[in-house]
Amino acid sequence: MNFVQDVENNDKAQVWRKQMIRLEQKNNAFQDDHFQVGDEAGVQSRFTQHYGEELGRIFEAQGIDVLFSGFKSLGLGYENTPDSALKTQGNELKAVGEIKVPWIKAHQPSRAYEYDDVLRRLLSQPIQYMQDLNCAYGFYTTYDETIFLRQVLVNGVGEIQYSPCVLAKYRYQETTPSTTPIVSVKQCFLYVATLARQQGPLAYNVAAPAWVETY
Repeated sequence: MNFVQDVENNDKAQVWRKQMIRLEQKNNAFQDDHFQVGDEAGVQSRFTQHYGEELGRIFEAQGIDVLFSGFKSLGLGYENTPDSALKTQGNELKAVGEIKVPWIKAHQPSRAYEYDDVLRRLLSQPIQYMQDLNCAYGFYTTYDETIFLRQVLVNGVGEIQYSPCVLAKYRYQETTPSTTPIVSVKQCFLYVATLARQQGPLAYNVAAPAWVETY
């Protein structure tokens, strides 16, 4: 299993529809962020604008029945409130997400990635959502950094699988004979949405999971 390689393979396998979904300035500087926020609500709004809105249009254009939503729109009556969700048009939950502010060092997954116990604590909230809701997929993001999650059974043993830390500044660089690819956050969400749309509610929970570094 290689999450980054699988993301690239999924991207290459797409039959891209030839339709305009957004006009862009040719100057790439207009793609950078020039609006600063100071609280979690602001980060959530920024995430919704830059990822949720744009990817929703891409999913629709590609015929992927998945869209970003506020969790409460599902009407599940869950006692907690995840910060973000992926669902179908038929209101079926596909993934849950937790969004944290990037300027608190303890929130940054890149700092926790090399320390298993620290990373477990950092990711415990979205994993709890996934387990409570029988949801296979999830993500943790500070907008600047994102880790993707899934819970699976491997030979009857439960695992929480987690991706490398994907940075918002990453731009796609194709695999070469001597390098591995660099993939963008949007490519990763496209891959996860492609997997999640085929996954129904889990019939099990990974109560005491083993951890696998990448999927």
